Amino acid sequence: MPCAFKIGDWHRLSGATIGSYLGLVPTESQSGARHARGPITKAGNSHARRLLVEAAWHHRQPVRASRPLERRRADCPPEVRARAEQAGIRLHRRWHHLQVTRGLRSTIVATAVARELAGWCWSLAVMEQASIQAMGEKSAPVGRPQTPRGVLRESAMSSPRATLDPRERPTPAESPVMR
Repeated sequence: MPCAFKIGDWHRLSGATIGSYLGLVPTESQSGARHARGPITKAGNSHARRLLVEAAWHHRQPVRASRPLERRRADCPPEVRARAEQAGIRLHRRWHHLQVTRGLRSTIVATAVARELAGWCWSLAVMEQASIQAMGEKSAPVGRPQTPRGVLRESAMSSPRATLDPRERPTPAESPVMR
């Protein structure tokens, strides 16, 4: 839940981009044929990143159903429960593969699993919002509403250049030249 507050609008991200948004991807340095990866970028919210890394450490061991876990999952829709169980199995397998098969250090494995966990959190958040809307329940808007192309925005009153959606501004060839 705290991670959801830190991210805000889940729809502005995708499963592939959420890891870089939270700074869980390695830095890269390229020069010609040389390609080197360094430490994680640490971009984005450090609190959300720390929560995901801490949660990733729990995937060292296989997920076992317990009564408190079942009570927490009881209120979730069945699709979300099934997706969460798939995530637990996959993340444990990923941990095992990276540490045992590839021989990576546990701190690096935790960061890699946290990046994948962020993608799973994104898929659950988007799935849950879609299933809530499909069931007909009213949900509050998550982020700023999307403006259709070419439609005036409310902030258009302050600047004549801001009257159109930025993607619909005329190109320099189309705009009149002022002398």
